[in-house]
Amino acid sequence: MRGRFGVLPLLLLALVSPFTAGNHFHHGTLSWELVSGTTVKFWLVSAWKIDFQPFLDQAGGNITVGQQLQVQGLNDPVLEFGDGADSFVIVRTTVVAVDTVMGMWRGEFTVEHTYAAAGVYVAEISGCCRDFVVSTRVDLTNSAALYSPKIAVLPRQVIAAPGNSSFFVAAYDGGLHPSQQGMAGRFQWELLSTMDATTDPPTASTAYSIDAATGLVTAEQRLAMASLSVKVTDTVTNVYSTVDFEVHQLNVSDVEVPAMDPSYPPTRLPLPATNELVASFPDSFRLRFTVPGSPPPSGSWDLQLLSSSLPAGAQLGPVVMAMYSGVPGYEANFSWTPSAEQQGWAVVCVQAVNVGVEPALSSPQYCLDFVVLPDSPPTLAASLPPHLAGLPAGVPLEWSMGQRLSIALLAADRRAVSMDIRADGPLPPGAMFTERVLEESSAELQVMRNLTWEPDAKAGGSSGSLCFVAHDGGAASAPLCFEFRVPKCMYKVRAGETLMDIAMKFGTSWLQLWALNKKTISRPEGHGLEGTVYEGFDLHVGQLVLVKEGDSLERIAARFGTTLRQIVNLNAEVTPSRQLLTGQLLCVVPSSCSERA
Repeated sequence: MRGRFGVLPLLLLALVSPFTAGNHFHHGTLSWELVSGTTVKFWLVSAWKIDFQPFLDQAGGNITVGQQLQVQGLNDPVLEFGDGADSFVIVRTTVVAVDTVMGMWRGEFTVEHTYAAAGVYVAEISGCCRDFVVSTRVDLTNSAALYSPKIAVLPRQVIAAPGNSSFFVAAYDGGLHPSQQGMAGRFQWELLSTMDATTDPPTASTAYSIDAATGLVTAEQRLAMASLSVKVTDTVTNVYSTVDFEVHQLNVSDVEVPAMDPSYPPTRLPLPATNELVASFPDSFRLRFTVPGSPPPSGSWDLQLLSSSLPAGAQLGPVVMAMYSGVPGYEANFSWTPSAEQQGWAVVCVQAVNVGVEPALSSPQYCLDFVVLPDSPPTLAASLPPHLAGLPAGVPLEWSMGQRLSIALLAADRRAVSMDIRADGPLPPGAMFTERVLEESSAELQVMRNLTWEPDAKAGGSSGSLCFVAHDGGAASAPLCFEFRVPKCMYKVRAGETLMDIAMKFGTSWLQLWALNKKTISRPEGHGLEGTVYEGFDLHVGQLVLVKEGDSLERIAARFGTTLRQIVNLNAEVTPSRQLLTGQLLCVVPSSCSERA
């Protein structure tokens, strides 16, 4: 170490030696979850000395991530299921991390075991040379006991005394977060043992205490090296898991260990805070560490970030040096998109290690407690034109051919990176959405779209539903629907239109239209030119005919001097193959000369 740390190497090497000489076990925790019936899946996380020769022999001289190594040592450590002397399994654990700085590798091992009968069992793995036992209580008689606590802790804790002399032993399980259950917490912590690792053999010590309600471990007295065993019990089901890990306590006031900066804006807070995530919603934040009095980024500090087991899909990026508010720091990006199946509870613990000095100095562990909430769907609201707003429930929206309908749609979501509004079902011919307008604020994301529709000359008599839904990529709003009806034989005149223009749309003559509207169009002069009708004028384009028993399209067409095609075009629900119903109203233009010619 350079500069002000020049006197530390021999001191710190002396402190490290009890953990590095003769002990190949560093850490272990065992938990379980119910698969079905009396079948249980166990999960063992453990850390071992990287240069223990039997492991190196299995790995071909170089331990790497992905290898499977058989746990070895005196007393032949095996996982015993607790239901008989012959009920055990040899542990072949998969290497998930190799830490050359701490001189250890971490492995994870899962196995399923079927018990012969429902009962209460204690599964465990134990071994030597540093005697250890990690166990978990399985209760198959309790229908509420679906899993045991999972303990998230790094193999070796580093604390400074006087200074930061406490840390959390974090735990979670496969169920909902206590906050989702209306509970302050459901676990109870117990310190089973503290062993002084500076003595040979290790001896019992009272140097540490633990808060039974929170799992906060505090150094009560100076002890350079210790191994701790902690039990975490689910107070609802009375099942438990245990963990064994090491603690390195520094007692040199000028040792500048890395520390997490919780004031950094794009970060998450460590315990006792709880951080909310949303299923299916990508979340990304930066963890920032600072070192008091550390040199600028060009100096000798070189930080790496260690973590406990990450949830499936979560990623922790490399550490990069960065300035914030003029202060040099070391940042790593954490990203995770929790799946719908990962709703509930998760905990990740991290530890920054400065590998730029010898021996390496690490921060205390910081644990992030997450509650993964279900992806709440966007809200969707609509604004209707004034003459359609406020209609009683069940009354369909009604507008005429030629009349432009515009429905303003607004979707909002507190947690979304993208969102859109779509039709939930087919739209009428000619209906279309405007382009999406996106507005984002710190509070929520908003999307606005308008649906416009102007029923054409063949839409008379059409009816149905206009349904819309908002999607945020994970969840969808409930459909927002409006019933609609387009009256027959009625056309809303648009700006600048004449009787001749409208007659062409309906395959008739301006004189015929005048004849159908004599009560409202008093002057036929102008031959239907501009000025005869005006914008918004309700124009009859046919007359309603009541279908009588025995009527057919052909008979009605002959009776009124029109054509089959003309009747079909004026009545959206009518097709040549569909039988007419007695009492049905048809729109008919009598003596449609232009069509008959």
